Amino acid sequence: MGEFTDTDRHQFGQLGIAISGDGSVIAVAAESSWARTTEAVYVFQRPANGWGSVTINTGYTMLQGHRQNPRAYASSVAIDADGDTIAVGATELTGCNQMYNRNGGAFVYEMPAGGWDQAGVDSYTNQPRMGEGNAMKLCPGAAGGDSFRGSSMAISGDGSTVAMGSMRDGSYTGTVSVVERPPGGSWGTGNIWEHNQVRTTALASGDRFGDGVALNNDGSILFAGAPRDNGSTGGVYVFNRPTNGWNPRDSQGAYTGRDSNNTWHTTSHDRFIVPTGARPGDSIGGNGRVALSADGKRLVLGASGRDPSGRNNAGAIFQFNEPTDGWTGTGSATSTPPALVSRLDDLTIGANLGDKVDVSLDGSAVIASALDHDRGIGAAFIYDLNPTVAPPAKPTVSVSNTGIKRTIGGEDYFEFPVALSRAVNERATVQYATSDGSAVAGTDYAAGSGTVSFAPGETRKAARVRLLSGIGRSETVMITLTAPDNARLGDAEASGALPRIATGAPSLSFSGAGTSSRTLEIWNEELGAMPFTVSDNARWLTVSPTEATSTGPDDRQRITVTANASGLSEGSHSARIAITAPGADARTVSVTLTVPPSATGGGGGGGTSGGSGGSASASIATDSRLLTFSIDLDDGGGRQSKTLEVWNARNASMRFTVSENAPWLRVSPASATSRGPTDKKRITVTADGGGLSDGRYDAVITISASGANDRT
Repeated sequence: MGEFTDTDRHQFGQLGIAISGDGSVIAVAAESSWARTTEAVYVFQRPANGWGSVTINTGYTMLQGHRQNPRAYASSVAIDADGDTIAVGATELTGCNQMYNRNGGAFVYEMPAGGWDQAGVDSYTNQPRMGEGNAMKLCPGAAGGDSFRGSSMAISGDGSTVAMGSMRDGSYTGTVSVVERPPGGSWGTGNIWEHNQVRTTALASGDRFGDGVALNNDGSILFAGAPRDNGSTGGVYVFNRPTNGWNPRDSQGAYTGRDSNNTWHTTSHDRFIVPTGARPGDSIGGNGRVALSADGKRLVLGASGRDPSGRNNAGAIFQFNEPTDGWTGTGSATSTPPALVSRLDDLTIGANLGDKVDVSLDGSAVIASALDHDRGIGAAFIYDLNPTVAPPAKPTVSVSNTGIKRTIGGEDYFEFPVALSRAVNERATVQYATSDGSAVAGTDYAAGSGTVSFAPGETRKAARVRLLSGIGRSETVMITLTAPDNARLGDAEASGALPRIATGAPSLSFSGAGTSSRTLEIWNEELGAMPFTVSDNARWLTVSPTEATSTGPDDRQRITVTANASGLSEGSHSARIAITAPGADARTVSVTLTVPPSATGGGGGGGTSGGSGGSASASIATDSRLLTFSIDLDDGGGRQSKTLEVWNARNASMRFTVSENAPWLRVSPASATSRGPTDKKRITVTADGGGLSDGRYDAVITISASGANDRT
């Protein structure tokens, strides 16, 4: 067996635990002292030689989100069959933009290429970590305050559908919110408000519908428990996915048919399942007491409040095989046998067997906890149901778009990352071959084919293509995977392009004596996922978030940059923001903070630049610190002009001059006089693209006046 702990944990495993259907990934929800009373999910991947009888103190990846309310996280956790998608409940999440009163929601994380341990390393724990910026946040509104959505979680085996239980909603009537993965096969990052609010009209206040939830492999059938229904007998309601999907979209991929709260409503169930002989107090369908095998053929329900043979709250387990007319048919669903109890003579009074239940991938075995067995010591019981055991699913092998350029022996290569979804104990291989994208074989790259081979325990490899010139956004090479052995194809095609960091501005400027913020947009100029980190080099400057992922030019991530002038001397202060991403050239953004003299009164929208001392009669002010021009050189160049306003921030006459330092830039007039804050002079700034080649050009405009600091 393996023991999983973390030296930084508090009550490790208290909040929930989940294992993937193939047994390769384990997620443990716990409190953490990482940021004082935060909650986190710790993800462990099975080593090549198995879990083993070792203690793993550091071999984890931490999932953590919503630092503004750190207790609003890790209330429950669920993993798909392959272990590459994890859904984390967040019961006190107050909405994507803080609009709602603890409605709750969830975060959905996808495994980085090559494994969970390929996430960026956190500077505090020195372990891989994925934060809020690496997840898709599910934050549907329109529920009542304090509904605590996400107290129970389920994810379909294929990772395409997430269900969030909200048993407190509507005076504890309860609801379940169902969210489908966006088109394209990836959850990505950002926010999703749209959801299907599932609640049958058969419910009443206090039934706690949604306390336990489960989904079948493709997300087409939802099982939702209501443990207080019918005098706390409980039971499970079954819902079939609507014909047009849980979250319908039109032919263009846009959501359709939802109400003003971004909500669809499913109000009738297809079947209600309650075991034969169930009695009040059984509490069937509670949190952790609803489990479904991966093939959807076997349903297991815990009844921790049952009293078999006069043993108060000894508990029991019920298992159902799928009826002949399906789970959503109209026939009866009968538990077979009526109830399972383990070693009834040894099961103590108050053991609460069935407080948590789960069923194996193929439905051959059931495990159930007896929380208070043997006077509170507790125990777990395993039942062997002995069906025909199906072989475990093979891991998937996938290739990624965004790769890394390497120089080997003086020659340049582009490496496509190729990854197995989990380690195996035998060699796995896959064939690959290149083809032209917009790049041409023999001119831009050398055509090639070959075999990628994974030794036992390996999960990350690369397919290497030799470059003859280069590839970028305008020149891409395709690669296709075929003929896998001891694996199955996942993402089999990719279009290779190195990630390229782009920003919405080359520089940022701040002015004033207090705190102010700007937004910096960062994205990948190429198509493909690019996780990146953002850092700064000045104590007066902060950036948030410090990590995110862009999937291409249309996926611009917004970074908040805040400058705090408190404690700084007057004058100009400079800093740099650094953006880094694996396989991409680093990019920097310069930041300037101008702190005015402490006695300066007035000023302009772009800030002021005064002379030394508080009695200066000249202080240059402008309406902008940055002018940006964009000229299409394919149309033969051209000119573009903008207006810059300049004035004296003091109530006095100020003669000033304006100059530039680039031949392609002109200012007019080159001198003027301002008589105070209301006398703003308009300077025309013209950029001429004639004779320039494609690219970015920078220049500086300098404004000078006697008795004032120059302003640029």
